[in-house]
Amino acid sequence: MAGHVCSYGANGAGALAAARKERPDLVMLDIMLPDLSGFEVCRQIRRDPELYAVPVVFFSAMNSEEEIQHGLAQGADDYICKPFEMGNLLQRVERLLGNARAATKDEVTSLLSAEGVKRELQRKISRDEAFSLAYVELTDLRGFLKLAGPAGRDKAVRRLGKSLTACARTVVGEDAFIGHMGSGHFVCLFPQQGAQEFCGLIRAAWLECREELYDAVGHGAGYRESAALPGGRQGFPMLDVQCCVTSRGARSMLAAKDLFDVISKLRAKALQAAGSGTY
Repeated sequence: MAGHVCSYGANGAGALAAARKERPDLVMLDIMLPDLSGFEVCRQIRRDPELYAVPVVFFSAMNSEEEIQHGLAQGADDYICKPFEMGNLLQRVERLLGNARAATKDEVTSLLSAEGVKRELQRKISRDEAFSLAYVELTDLRGFLKLAGPAGRDKAVRRLGKSLTACARTVVGEDAFIGHMGSGHFVCLFPQQGAQEFCGLIRAAWLECREELYDAVGHGAGYRESAALPGGRQGFPMLDVQCCVTSRGARSMLAAKDLFDVISKLRAKALQAAGSGTY
């Protein structure tokens, strides 16, 4: 009645088969199913190369905080406790569908957006892959925005996105995944080997192209003056690259939230220190 076309399944195996056949825009799963649990159906969806990006929402009478967190760790996008109010359910369905539509290429960089990053990260976790996660950030981008304006900021972000892609291909070929989280923030996913080499390479590439960027936005003279002074010219924004890296091994219990918690702590320490380099 809300305008959606729905299919129904009486058990986990049937729902999984229907999802693989019909390629739905969204999957809603109860947890207590007569064969496969909803948790296992969700894990199989996240491992499926054709379905892993489909939003999944659990709805269940299992309403403890531990159960909710466990459900989200299996790769679900939302968890709704029974009994639920229909209007709230429909709002959350629309939000998930909207997020899925937004998981396309980012307008500024043409890389996948934050939602696409989330899907790819969960796919790797569900397939129990060993990988490294590098969080790459342009430091002092806010100051650069005041200096060069929105067009200049976007030019800097695009430049870093292209450098990230080129450096990743140099180090690990096509096995790397680069996504743009917004502003000057990027996430790079690699096989476990190669992330540290990549981070060194990307910072060297950034420092090499930085003067050209400032020339392109009309502030090359200010850049050269600042670069010539110990500690830089006061008040002049010097864009730099900061990388924070963690990893997840095969058979690890680490979820996506755990990885980003580690990155958040590393980033806080990095900002207290030099604010650039690899951590």
